[in-house]
Amino acid sequence: MMSEKMKINDYLEILNNIKPRRLIYSFVLICDCIVETSFYILTPLVMKLMIDASVKSDINNLKQGFFIVALICLLGIVLFGTFEFFFFSIMHKTTAKIRTGLFNHILHLPISYVEQNHSGDTISRLNNDVNIIQSSYGWPLRNIIVSIFVGITSAAVMIMLDWRVSILLISIGFISVVINTRQKDIIRKINKDIQKSMGKYTENLSNILSGFFTIKNYQLEEMMLEKTDNINNEILNSNIELTKKNAIMDSRNFLFESINFAGIIALAAFLAFNGANNLGSIVSLIFLVGNVNRMFSDTNSMLLQLQGYIAGSKRVTELLKIPEEHKRVLGVSENEKNVMIKLKNAAFSYDNENKVLENINLTVKKGQVAALVGPSGGGKSTIMKLILGYYTLSSGQAVINEKSIADYSMTELREQIAYVPQDSYIFDGTIEDNIRYGRYDADREAIIEAAKNAHADEFIEKLDKGYETNVGERGIKLSGGQRQRIAIARAFLKNSPILLLDEATSSLDSESEQYVQEALDRLMKNRTVLIIAHRLSTIKEADMIYVISKGKNVEQGKHDELMQGISLYRKLYTSITY
Repeated sequence: MMSEKMKINDYLEILNNIKPRRLIYSFVLICDCIVETSFYILTPLVMKLMIDASVKSDINNLKQGFFIVALICLLGIVLFGTFEFFFFSIMHKTTAKIRTGLFNHILHLPISYVEQNHSGDTISRLNNDVNIIQSSYGWPLRNIIVSIFVGITSAAVMIMLDWRVSILLISIGFISVVINTRQKDIIRKINKDIQKSMGKYTENLSNILSGFFTIKNYQLEEMMLEKTDNINNEILNSNIELTKKNAIMDSRNFLFESINFAGIIALAAFLAFNGANNLGSIVSLIFLVGNVNRMFSDTNSMLLQLQGYIAGSKRVTELLKIPEEHKRVLGVSENEKNVMIKLKNAAFSYDNENKVLENINLTVKKGQVAALVGPSGGGKSTIMKLILGYYTLSSGQAVINEKSIADYSMTELREQIAYVPQDSYIFDGTIEDNIRYGRYDADREAIIEAAKNAHADEFIEKLDKGYETNVGERGIKLSGGQRQRIAIARAFLKNSPILLLDEATSSLDSESEQYVQEALDRLMKNRTVLIIAHRLSTIKEADMIYVISKGKNVEQGKHDELMQGISLYRKLYTSITY
């Protein structure tokens, strides 16, 4: 029972997104119920009035009945489409709010979320589950409320009748199908636009999840949120346009239903004039019984659909309940005279049980270059993540510029650090946009200067569109060396005093490696640098080398010192496989 209550609470929590529009939502829903109920109840009653009037040759009642029919048809044509438009507009706006809020939440989740969860699952929650939730407060909810209201009211006025078949139903329905078919191209185009926008939305989300480290390091959350909002507005506008077309189509369908209604009345009148007894009551009951049957069938259908709505709601609320990365909005330190990185007795564990790092001690003074070396899986990348603030130490201290990392705001901390990983993420877009992510208020001149410093301007100028060249998803249109030089240009543009490098030349050919190494040497100048070294030949001149193995700092010193005697460093340096 408690589990079911929790599931319902997840569903109700999602429905709270309607709150800003709850008054207009409730008003439209109530008015829609009243109008549709009036139609379904008045229809059989007016039919009875007119049929009985025809049997008795009562011209006055017959005229009165025709007047009521005309009034119902006119109001229905206007009101049904109007209420549907407002109802769906509210539904789409609420969905847009849920999607934007969920996306904003994802952008501010800690790195651990992306490392522990498959991106496809996150995309499914954002797309499929949000769409399921949309249905929960959309047309199905409206239908079940109307069906119950109509069914109960119909049951109260039912009387015994006899029934005859109406031939006009098939012919009028066929005409309606033919006319609606002629509108299929317009509707198909709008649906295509919606799917295209949804595709852009998924592509953008994939970009963000794959480039999560870059977004965090260069603080691109707000830029990415703005880009997503623009795509989200495209989806919203296309859905509103589709709603307009559907509203017009439904009004036209109602017109044909009204014509069919008139045909049924004519048939009933014909039967009455030919001696049928109590024909009006018989026809009325047929409609009223249909209303009651529909109430039960819609209720059963809604109960089944509700399970899907609850499941979708639970998946979304699970994601929303994951704590966001702690922003630590604190005062900004301006002391950069002794920029340094220091870890003192640092320990870290993902699960508070199995230690990934234990008793790590290292110091990188201002302007120095330090290197981390060691077997794969030893904890080198984890040290980088701790310095970037992605994780919090289990014990010990992590200090930058004589100030604990825990005392920095995330903005302040990441402003001081530029990070170039081994395989830098390149976003789908132009080369200029990708470099600008280093500092997105930079002008064109600053971007070109950064590219020149990174030896990237040389190949960019040879491209047909230069800096406006689209690089494709993950920079697939560029070589590995070109992608790395763009990433280095991005770091040049950021111009942070601290540089973290996961050595970027290990997987490149000799020519690309030379260009990238020259760019890195220039980038490291006058900066405090910490490198994860994969090719030990590249860090011979480092001021200090730390050998990390099985989460511990097992050796430290300069290259010549570590090459003396029997050491793990010497073994790694002389190993062909390293």
